[in-house]
Amino acid sequence: MIPAPLFRSGTFFIGICIALYAQEKSELSFIDQEQIGTTLKAAEDAGLVISNADGSYSMNLRARIQSRFTQTTRASQGAPRQTEFAVRRLRLSFRGNIHNPFWRYYIQFGFAAQENEQDVNSNLRDAVISYTRYRDININMGQMKVPFSRQRVSSSGNLQFPDRSRTSGELNMDRDIGISLTSSNLFNLRNFLGYALAVFGGEGRNRQSRSPGVMGLAKLFLSPFGPQDYLSEGDFQRYEKPKLTLGIAYAYNHNTERKLSTLGEFYRFSRFDYEHVCADFVAKWRGLSLTGEYLLRKANRPFHVNSLNPTEVEYSRSAWGYFLQAGYLFPIDVELAMRYGELFPLGETDPTLVYSRELGGGVSIYLSEHLLKIQADYFFYEGNFAIDRQSKSQEVRFQIQMVI
Repeated sequence: MIPAPLFRSGTFFIGICIALYAQEKSELSFIDQEQIGTTLKAAEDAGLVISNADGSYSMNLRARIQSRFTQTTRASQGAPRQTEFAVRRLRLSFRGNIHNPFWRYYIQFGFAAQENEQDVNSNLRDAVISYTRYRDININMGQMKVPFSRQRVSSSGNLQFPDRSRTSGELNMDRDIGISLTSSNLFNLRNFLGYALAVFGGEGRNRQSRSPGVMGLAKLFLSPFGPQDYLSEGDFQRYEKPKLTLGIAYAYNHNTERKLSTLGEFYRFSRFDYEHVCADFVAKWRGLSLTGEYLLRKANRPFHVNSLNPTEVEYSRSAWGYFLQAGYLFPIDVELAMRYGELFPLGETDPTLVYSRELGGGVSIYLSEHLLKIQADYFFYEGNFAIDRQSKSQEVRFQIQMVI
């Protein structure tokens, strides 16, 4: 038997697909099979682009490399250092359209060892098919980023630091497989209002669920002072008037088998329901940028006891946290930034989840905005964020990124 909520959701989405197909047939003419002409061009800000003359087909090929040096030490005197050279990220992506400008696709692979889950032999990160004919309803289906927290949705190549906040690392939601309805310009109000509604499997990327469950999500965001590039950190536009984007999101992941909801280790015999809440903001003005997030994850129960062996207990992970980040981009395209974040256990939860915090600053030299940049930062960590949660640690990173 198919659960009634899933049956209703499936019927709803099938109805949308049928309506869109009928609209396509009635309003769009078939594309002539004879090719009018094909163009091939390359540009620093666009990668390699292949397209035909009438715009019915295009492919944009891009690659991104992040090479990083990291040195980590415990804060206590005489503690050993850990030194690492690594290709932190190596990405290859394809995006474009087929049949007409409204049928779009996005495919991305990650080839660096640190960015892939070790128990799954797959380099696939994104595989999304989108239908974008209607301004107020863009339909996306496949494996994609969960549209929850702003910093996680932002590309790892568009950050002011070599990596995201560790508060976000604990409480964000990774990519998942599902369907979403989105718009960044709802009701055509000059990008004042946007939203996302989504249903996902709830088990993360490259996964097939071993138990019934589903995750639902809703997000609303608005830009009261006009549109801005809120998914790129730093104010490269140097807006003459202040810009602000506010977002709020809620998600409910039913019957997940992973410790961090859509990512992390798998439980052996437990299943939990997780509620997620996010509130975020991005502000930019004349080179100054401010951003912050509040994140919460709460489980329906603190732990589960194995019915076959009462001595075995598996804990959920409930916590809340936040981070604040500020940066200033000088006219010479050098930026100074700082970040502070905290994480707090929530109620009776996993005893290994303790109070944690991060504090650090960094400098970025932008040779071509985020396409070619050199970054260095220093961070102090304690709690779960440190090498050992019972101690404190310091970390220095140096990274160079190139987007081809």
